[in-house]
Amino acid sequence: MLVYCGADPEFVIIGPKGKPVPAHRFFPGKTKKEKVEIKGRGMGYMFYDGYALELNPPPDPCRARLTDNVAYLLAEAKKKLPEGHRIAALGAWKIAAEDLVGAPPEVREFGCDPALNAYAAGETKVELDGETHLYRYGGGHMHFSMNPVPAWLSNMAKAKALIKLLDQYVGLPLTYLFGSPATFRRRQYYGRAGN
Repeated sequence: MLVYCGADPEFVIIGPKGKPVPAHRFFPGKTKKEKVEIKGRGMGYMFYDGYALELNPPPDPCRARLTDNVAYLLAEAKKKLPEGHRIAALGAWKIAAEDLVGAPPEVREFGCDPALNAYAAGETKVELDGETHLYRYGGGHMHFSMNPVPAWLSNMAKAKALIKLLDQYVGLPLTYLFGSPATFRRRQYYGRAGN
């Protein structure tokens, strides 16, 4: 069985004055993602997702190549920014209300799809008013795909058990290693254990 790893990390753009700048000013939206060919590895994408810049590297069975693919996309994204702007990986950041004036609807609202949670029954959804809640959250997901998909993974109880193991061996250690006030602010709404 071949296991592929993928990711969709999100970043904030910081302007010359050290303040966050919405990514829609520099990148297309989800429906018109900018394609970036990563020679010999496939196609990656960059686009704005809400306030943030999202990168979609091609999945890879090698975690080192996946990391290289993300680094390549970051370098390409930096080329799109005016001088004095930079890209930062933050769990949470405060935005200016004026950034929402005239912004596309998805910048002014929270739009994540409902999530299944291994510790809860049913779907969970973030319910925030994007016009009045002036924090935005960066993160992303790690994706795993298997070919062929093992039959046991279609059993929801076993899938939830796998997610709980990933929490123990991946999620908790990373939370400890990269813990910050911004990370814990984000986890009030996004990135909860079991999602």
